[in-house]
Amino acid sequence: MIRVGCLYIFILIFAPSLEVNLSDKVKLLHGDTYFTKVLQETFYEIEERGFCNLKLVDFNQTLNETLYKWHVVGHVAYTNGFVVSIDRIALTNVGSSTFHSNAGVTSATFSATLNLYHVKVGYDVTAVLDNEGTHRFTGTFNHNHIEQRIVVSKDLATGKFVATPTTNSVSGGSGVIMVYMPENRVSEVLSRHFLATSTRPNLAIWINEIIIPIMLEKAKSIDFPDYCVHC
Repeated sequence: MIRVGCLYIFILIFAPSLEVNLSDKVKLLHGDTYFTKVLQETFYEIEERGFCNLKLVDFNQTLNETLYKWHVVGHVAYTNGFVVSIDRIALTNVGSSTFHSNAGVTSATFSATLNLYHVKVGYDVTAVLDNEGTHRFTGTFNHNHIEQRIVVSKDLATGKFVATPTTNSVSGGSGVIMVYMPENRVSEVLSRHFLATSTRPNLAIWINEIIIPIMLEKAKSIDFPDYCVHC
Protein backbone atom coordinates (compact mmCIF):
# COMPACT_ATOMS: atom_id res chain seq x y z
CA MET A 1 0.00 0.00 0.00
CA ILE A 2 1.27 3.52 -0.92
CA ARG A 3 0.15 6.54 1.04
CA VAL A 4 -0.10 9.93 -0.72
CA GLY A 5 -1.27 12.58 1.72
CA CYS A 6 -4.19 10.87 3.38
CA LEU A 7 -4.97 8.70 0.34
CA TYR A 8 -4.04 5.03 0.23
CA ILE A 9 -3.45 2.89 -2.85
CA PHE A 10 -4.20 -0.77 -2.23
CA ILE A 11 -5.16 -3.97 -4.02
CA LEU A 12 -8.48 -5.66 -3.35
CA ILE A 13 -8.15 -9.44 -3.24
CA PHE A 14 -11.20 -11.45 -4.22
CA ALA A 15 -11.58 -15.15 -3.52
CA PRO A 16 -13.42 -17.24 -6.12
CA SER A 17 -17.14 -17.20 -5.49
CA LEU A 18 -20.00 -19.50 -6.40
CA GLU A 19 -23.45 -18.50 -7.58
CA VAL A 20 -26.03 -20.60 -5.77
CA ASN A 21 -29.67 -20.95 -6.81
CA LEU A 22 -31.83 -21.50 -3.75
CA SER A 23 -35.14 -21.47 -5.64
CA ASP A 24 -36.66 -23.29 -8.60
CA LYS A 25 -38.63 -20.12 -9.34
CA VAL A 26 -35.98 -17.42 -9.80
CA LYS A 27 -32.37 -17.62 -10.92
CA LEU A 28 -29.94 -14.69 -10.62
CA LEU A 29 -27.51 -14.38 -13.53
CA HIS A 30 -23.92 -13.34 -12.79
CA GLY A 31 -24.80 -11.98 -9.37
CA ASP A 32 -21.32 -12.51 -7.99
CA THR A 33 -19.81 -10.41 -10.80
CA TYR A 34 -22.24 -7.60 -9.99
CA PHE A 35 -21.47 -7.62 -6.26
CA THR A 36 -17.73 -7.75 -6.89
CA LYS A 37 -18.08 -4.54 -8.91
CA VAL A 38 -20.16 -2.97 -6.11
CA LEU A 39 -17.42 -3.77 -3.58
CA GLN A 40 -14.67 -2.47 -5.85
CA GLU A 41 -16.46 0.83 -6.48
CA THR A 42 -17.20 1.18 -2.75
CA PHE A 43 -13.55 1.00 -1.77
CA TYR A 44 -12.40 3.17 -4.66
CA GLU A 45 -14.73 5.84 -3.23
CA ILE A 46 -13.36 5.34 0.28
CA GLU A 47 -9.82 5.53 -1.09
CA GLU A 48 -10.59 8.85 -2.78
CA ARG A 49 -11.94 10.27 0.49
CA GLY A 50 -8.87 9.09 2.40
CA PHE A 51 -8.88 6.78 5.39
CA CYS A 52 -7.59 9.61 7.55
CA ASN A 53 -10.99 11.27 7.12
CA LEU A 54 -12.84 8.27 8.57
CA LYS A 55 -13.43 9.20 12.18
CA LEU A 56 -14.03 7.02 15.23
CA VAL A 57 -16.48 7.74 18.00
CA ASP A 58 -15.18 9.15 21.31
CA PHE A 59 -15.28 6.90 24.36
CA ASN A 60 -14.32 6.99 28.05
CA GLN A 61 -12.81 4.62 30.60
CA THR A 62 -12.78 4.65 34.40
CA LEU A 63 -9.48 4.04 36.21
CA ASN A 64 -9.14 2.39 39.59
CA GLU A 65 -5.94 0.41 39.71
CA THR A 66 -2.76 -0.09 41.71
CA LEU A 67 0.55 0.04 39.82
CA TYR A 68 3.72 -0.63 41.83
CA LYS A 69 2.01 0.47 45.06
CA TRP A 70 0.66 3.57 43.32
CA HIS A 71 -3.14 3.68 43.50
CA VAL A 72 -4.60 5.36 40.42
CA VAL A 73 -8.18 6.67 40.42
CA GLY A 74 -9.74 8.82 37.71
CA HIS A 75 -11.03 8.64 34.17
CA VAL A 76 -9.63 8.85 30.65
CA ALA A 77 -11.23 10.20 27.47
CA TYR A 78 -10.31 9.04 23.96
CA THR A 79 -11.33 11.72 21.46
CA ASN A 80 -10.81 12.79 17.83
CA GLY A 81 -10.22 9.19 16.80
CA PHE A 82 -9.48 8.35 13.19
CA VAL A 83 -8.01 5.59 11.02
CA VAL A 84 -4.32 6.33 10.47
CA SER A 85 -3.71 3.60 7.92
CA ILE A 86 -4.86 0.23 6.59
CA ASP A 87 -2.15 -1.96 5.11
CA ARG A 88 -4.33 -4.38 3.17
CA ILE A 89 -7.96 -5.09 2.32
CA ALA A 90 -9.12 -8.52 1.20
CA LEU A 91 -12.66 -9.42 0.15
CA THR A 92 -13.38 -13.12 0.33
CA ASN A 93 -16.34 -15.51 0.05
CA VAL A 94 -18.12 -13.27 -2.44
CA GLY A 95 -21.39 -14.93 -3.42
CA SER A 96 -24.98 -14.39 -4.53
CA SER A 97 -28.28 -16.21 -4.40
CA THR A 98 -32.02 -15.76 -4.83
CA PHE A 99 -34.88 -17.12 -2.82
CA HIS A 100 -38.67 -17.15 -2.89
CA SER A 101 -40.19 -16.77 0.55
CA ASN A 102 -43.50 -18.16 1.74
CA ALA A 103 -44.81 -14.60 1.93
CA GLY A 104 -44.29 -14.23 -1.80
CA VAL A 105 -41.31 -11.89 -1.56
CA THR A 106 -38.47 -12.71 -3.96
CA SER A 107 -35.11 -11.25 -2.97
CA ALA A 108 -31.61 -11.31 -4.36
CA THR A 109 -28.95 -11.64 -1.68
CA PHE A 110 -25.24 -10.86 -2.00
CA SER A 111 -22.61 -11.52 0.63
CA ALA A 112 -18.89 -11.14 1.24
CA THR A 113 -16.36 -11.17 4.06
CA LEU A 114 -14.41 -7.94 4.46
CA ASN A 115 -10.92 -8.42 5.91
CA LEU A 116 -8.94 -5.39 7.07
CA TYR A 117 -5.30 -6.03 7.98
CA HIS A 118 -3.07 -3.88 10.20
CA VAL A 119 -5.59 -1.12 10.88
CA LYS A 120 -3.85 1.61 12.86
CA VAL A 121 -6.13 3.98 14.76
CA GLY A 122 -5.18 7.17 16.56
CA TYR A 123 -6.71 9.18 19.42
CA ASP A 124 -6.19 12.28 21.49
CA VAL A 125 -6.08 11.00 25.07
CA THR A 126 -6.88 13.01 28.20
CA ALA A 127 -6.48 11.39 31.62
CA VAL A 128 -7.82 13.18 34.71
CA LEU A 129 -6.56 11.54 37.90
CA ASP A 130 -7.44 12.21 41.52
CA ASN A 131 -4.63 14.18 43.17
CA GLU A 132 -2.56 13.90 39.95
CA GLY A 133 -4.17 16.50 37.70
CA THR A 134 -4.68 16.28 33.93
CA HIS A 135 -2.37 14.41 31.56
CA ARG A 136 -2.59 14.60 27.76
CA PHE A 137 -1.27 12.11 25.20
CA THR A 138 -1.59 11.01 21.61
CA GLY A 139 -2.15 7.30 21.25
CA THR A 140 -2.04 4.79 18.39
CA PHE A 141 -3.14 1.17 18.32
CA ASN A 142 -2.65 -1.41 15.59
CA HIS A 143 -5.41 -3.94 14.91
CA ASN A 144 -3.81 -6.90 13.17
CA HIS A 145 -7.09 -8.08 11.68
CA ILE A 146 -10.71 -6.97 11.53
CA GLU A 147 -13.17 -9.37 9.91
CA GLN A 148 -16.59 -8.16 8.84
CA ARG A 149 -19.34 -10.15 7.14
CA ILE A 150 -21.60 -8.03 4.93
CA VAL A 151 -24.91 -9.15 3.43
CA VAL A 152 -26.86 -6.99 0.97
CA SER A 153 -30.36 -7.91 -0.20
CA LYS A 154 -32.65 -6.45 -2.84
CA ASP A 155 -36.40 -6.95 -2.96
CA LEU A 156 -36.91 -7.69 -6.65
CA ALA A 157 -40.49 -6.36 -6.53
CA THR A 158 -39.87 -3.01 -4.81
CA GLY A 159 -36.19 -2.49 -5.70
CA LYS A 160 -35.34 -1.71 -2.06
CA PHE A 161 -31.81 -2.56 -0.87
CA VAL A 162 -30.98 -3.55 2.72
CA ALA A 163 -27.48 -4.14 4.13
CA THR A 164 -26.66 -6.16 7.25
CA PRO A 165 -23.05 -6.04 8.55
CA THR A 166 -21.77 -8.17 11.42
CA THR A 167 -18.36 -7.65 13.05
CA ASN A 168 -17.07 -11.19 13.41
CA SER A 169 -13.72 -10.45 15.03
CA VAL A 170 -11.41 -7.61 16.03
CA SER A 171 -7.88 -8.60 17.04
CA GLY A 172 -4.81 -6.72 18.10
CA GLY A 173 -2.39 -9.61 18.09
CA SER A 174 -0.31 -11.02 20.90
CA GLY A 175 1.54 -8.37 22.90
CA VAL A 176 0.06 -5.42 20.99
CA ILE A 177 -0.65 -2.42 23.22
CA MET A 178 -1.63 1.20 22.71
CA VAL A 179 1.45 3.37 22.14
CA TYR A 180 1.25 6.70 23.98
CA MET A 181 3.30 9.84 23.46
CA PRO A 182 4.78 10.96 25.74
CA GLU A 183 5.45 7.80 27.75
CA ASN A 184 5.35 7.94 31.54
CA ARG A 185 3.87 6.04 34.46
CA VAL A 186 0.40 7.36 33.65
CA SER A 187 0.57 6.04 30.09
CA GLU A 188 1.69 2.67 31.49
CA VAL A 189 -1.54 2.50 33.49
CA LEU A 190 -3.61 3.54 30.47
CA SER A 191 -2.02 0.87 28.27
CA ARG A 192 -3.29 -1.83 30.64
CA HIS A 193 -6.87 -0.77 30.03
CA PHE A 194 -6.86 -0.23 26.28
CA LEU A 195 -7.56 -3.54 24.52
CA ALA A 196 -8.28 -4.49 20.92
CA THR A 197 -11.96 -4.74 21.84
CA SER A 198 -11.96 -1.18 23.21
CA THR A 199 -12.62 0.17 19.72
CA ARG A 200 -14.97 -2.57 18.57
CA PRO A 201 -18.21 -0.55 19.01
CA ASN A 202 -16.56 2.45 17.37
CA LEU A 203 -15.33 0.48 14.38
CA ALA A 204 -18.78 -1.04 13.96
CA ILE A 205 -20.29 2.46 13.83
CA TRP A 206 -17.63 3.55 11.33
CA ILE A 207 -18.50 0.63 9.07
CA ASN A 208 -22.25 1.23 9.42
CA GLU A 209 -22.03 4.99 8.85
CA ILE A 210 -19.35 5.06 6.13
CA ILE A 211 -18.97 1.79 4.25
CA ILE A 212 -22.58 0.62 4.15
CA PRO A 213 -24.12 3.91 2.87
CA ILE A 214 -21.52 4.09 0.09
CA MET A 215 -22.08 0.43 -0.75
CA LEU A 216 -25.84 0.87 -1.01
CA GLU A 217 -25.41 3.87 -3.32
CA LYS A 218 -23.07 1.86 -5.54
CA ALA A 219 -25.50 -1.08 -5.53
CA LYS A 220 -28.24 1.21 -6.83
CA SER A 221 -26.09 2.96 -9.46
CA ILE A 222 -24.52 -0.15 -11.02
CA ASP A 223 -26.59 -2.11 -13.52
CA PHE A 224 -28.37 -4.91 -11.69
CA PRO A 225 -27.87 -8.42 -13.09
CA ASP A 226 -30.58 -10.12 -15.06
CA TYR A 227 -32.63 -12.91 -13.59
CA CYS A 228 -35.02 -15.43 -15.01
CA VAL A 229 -38.10 -17.23 -13.66
CA HIS A 230 -38.60 -21.00 -14.00
CA CYS A 231 -35.33 -21.37 -15.91
